Amino acid sequence: MAAESYVFRRNRLRGTFDGGTAKLRIAVVGSAAMLLSFGSGVLLENLAHLNMDVVFLCVVMSLSLGRTQQGAGRGHRLVSFLAFPLVALAAAEIGTVMIHHPNGGEAMFGAAIALSIWLRRFGAAAARLGTLVALPFIAILITPVPQPPGAQAPLWSAVAGMIAFGWVWIAHEVAQRTGFLPAAPATRQAPAASAKTATSGKTTAQRAAARRGWARPDPSSRLAAQMGVSLAAAFALGRWLFPAHWTWTVLTAFIVNSGNRGRGDVVYKSLLRVAGAGVGTVAATLLAGRFGTHDSTSIVLILIVLSVANWLRGFSYGYWAGCVTAVLSLLYGYFGETGTRMLRMRIEEILLGAAIGVVVAWFVAPVKTSDVVRARIAAALAALSELLAEVRSGHATTDGHRRVFEGCVERVNQVAGPVLTHRAVVRNRALLVRGRHPGEAIEAVRRCLEPVAALVNCDDLAEPSARKLIALVSANVGEVRRAIGRVPGSGWRPFPAAQATPSPAYRDALEQINDAVHDIHEVYVGPLGEPDSKRESEPTRSEPATPTPA
Repeated sequence: MAAESYVFRRNRLRGTFDGGTAKLRIAVVGSAAMLLSFGSGVLLENLAHLNMDVVFLCVVMSLSLGRTQQGAGRGHRLVSFLAFPLVALAAAEIGTVMIHHPNGGEAMFGAAIALSIWLRRFGAAAARLGTLVALPFIAILITPVPQPPGAQAPLWSAVAGMIAFGWVWIAHEVAQRTGFLPAAPATRQAPAASAKTATSGKTTAQRAAARRGWARPDPSSRLAAQMGVSLAAAFALGRWLFPAHWTWTVLTAFIVNSGNRGRGDVVYKSLLRVAGAGVGTVAATLLAGRFGTHDSTSIVLILIVLSVANWLRGFSYGYWAGCVTAVLSLLYGYFGETGTRMLRMRIEEILLGAAIGVVVAWFVAPVKTSDVVRARIAAALAALSELLAEVRSGHATTDGHRRVFEGCVERVNQVAGPVLTHRAVVRNRALLVRGRHPGEAIEAVRRCLEPVAALVNCDDLAEPSARKLIALVSANVGEVRRAIGRVPGSGWRPFPAAQATPSPAYRDALEQINDAVHDIHEVYVGPLGEPDSKRESEPTRSEPATPTPA
C-alpha cells in the first residue's frame, strides 16, 4: 500500500506539472496574439488618425478570444471570423447610444448580454455563439472611452475585431502546426442514449425540461434573467452613486454572474473578485502615481500584467481578478486619473457590484450549486458507463470515450472551487447530510482519471474474469447514476476479493474505479445503501454549458 501511495502521489505531481506546463503554453500563445494585436492596433491608430481606444479594443478582444477559441476547429473559426466583426459593429453602435441616450443604450446592452446567455439552451454551438456575442460588449465596457471618434467610429471597432480574431487564429494555427499546442480535437459526442430514449426522440433532460415548462424555466433562462437583473441594478446604482466611474460596478456585476454555475459559485467568485481586485487596485493605483499621464511605461506594464494574468487564470480566478483590476487602474492612470480618492471609489464600486451579483443570484430564479454538481457528476458517470461498455465489448473506440470522460471530469472541476471551500469551512460533520459532503463526490470523480487511463491500455481485457469485473463495476456505476437521479436502484454489488497475487493490472484499475464510485454512492445514498427519504421521481435537473466570456 505504501508503494501504491507513493506511485499515486508521484503520478499526481507529474500530472500537476504537466497541467501547469500546458497552461503556460496556452498563455504564451495568447500573449503572442495579444502583442501582435497591440502592434496592429497602434498601426491602425496612426494610419487612420484615431486614438488609443482602438488599440485597447484590439488588446481586450484578442485576450478574450484567445481563451474562447482555444481548441476550436477550423470550420467554427471561419464562421466566427465572419460573424465577429458584425457583432463588434453592433456592440459599437450600442456603445454610441449609451453615450447619447444612456437609458436606452444600457437597456440594449443588458438585453444583448442576457440573450447571449439564453442562447445556451439550444446546445453547444449556440453557447459558443453566445460567448462570441458577449465579447465585444465587454470590450467596449472596459475601455475608458467606448468608441474611437468620428461618424464612422463603429466601423473601426469592427476592424479592430477582425484584427484581434485574425491574430488569434494565426497564433493558434502556428502553435498547433509546430506542436507547441495540441491539435484541435475532433468534435466530441455525448454518451450514446439508450434504445428506449433513442426511439422516443427525446433525452431525459429534454423530457424534464418539457415538464418544467414556464413555471420552472430551464437553467439558461434563469441565468439570463439573473444577468439582466444584475446589469440593470448595476447600471442604475452605479450611475446614481458613482456617476463618473459607474463602469466598475457594471463590470463587477457582469464578471461574478458570467459563467454562473450556481449561487454558491457566484458567492465564491465574488469573494475572489473582491480580494483579488482589492489587492490589484491598491498596488496598481500606488504604482500608477509614479508615472505621468500618457507615459508609455504604463502601457508596457499593462501588457506585462495581462500576459501574467493570462497564465495565472488557469490556477485561480483570484489571480485573474487582481491582475485585470491592476490593468484597469494603470489604464485610468495613463489617462490621468490617480490618487487615493480613486482607489477608495474603485473598491467601493467593486464591493457594490459583487453584492448585486450575490443578491440577484440568491433570490432571482436561483440555481443551486448542489444541483449543478449533481448534474455534472451524473454526466461524468454516464460517460464512464459508456467507456466501460466499450471496454467490455472490445471495440477500438475506447480512446475517444476516454477523452469524453476526461472532458466531463474537467466540467466537474469547474464547480469544485466553491464546494471544496465550503467543505473546508464546515468542520462540524453534524451540519452535513448523512455526514458526507458533495466535495467528496467531486474528489472521487477525479480519482477515476488515472485508473481509467490505465484500464484502456490493458491488453488482457478479453479474459472472462475481466469481463465479469467490468460488468460488476458497470452495474455499480448504474446504481449510483440511479441514486443521483433519485430513482430506486437494485442495490450495491461488492467487489470480490483477489484470488491471486499479484493481481492483473485490469483488476487494480477496476477496483480503484469501483472504490471511487462507492464513495459517490455514499454521498448521495448513504453508507447503508438506503435511498434518501426525500427522493423524488424527477430525474436530475440538467444544466447548460457555461463558457465564460470575460
